[in-house]
Amino acid sequence: SSTNNMENLSIVGTIATINEMISKNTIKHCWDIGSKFFEGWNNITKEMNFNAKIIGYPIRMGLKCYDSKNKESISMKSLLVQELLKEGIFISPLGPMYMSYSHSKEDIDLALIKLRNVCDNIMKKVQNDNFEKYVDGIIPKPIWSMKIRPTKRH
Repeated sequence: SSTNNMENLSIVGTIATINEMISKNTIKHCWDIGSKFFEGWNNITKEMNFNAKIIGYPIRMGLKCYDSKNKESISMKSLLVQELLKEGIFISPLGPMYMSYSHSKEDIDLALIKLRNVCDNIMKKVQNDNFEKYVDGIIPKPIWSMKIRPTKRH
């Protein structure tokens, strides 16, 4: 077929990207930096008794926050993400977080210092799980969920 026989640019770009990844060992870097963040976050929050866990894999992780009854708390997560953002640290509020080659050891160290400070500040002011009191704006709410009914007939 001649549909794509003139499409060499994508192939050349792909080869250049792969060569760059090999020469800089980007995959190892992402795993190393991600592991440092993943373990550091979970160690800090455990030590501080702040129930906000990073789950998943060090290169693709998610944030789960739980209230004092160990129930997942979107208001706690909203406050934590908001306060980290005020400190210059962006944590994905909805989907997974990814590590990239551009993240450095210094970036991770700074993020973990800011996390410790934010957790401390939140713990000082929040009482009885009233996280929403300190959230600027409206707490996100699910607007859609997919529930598939069983198709098996009796």
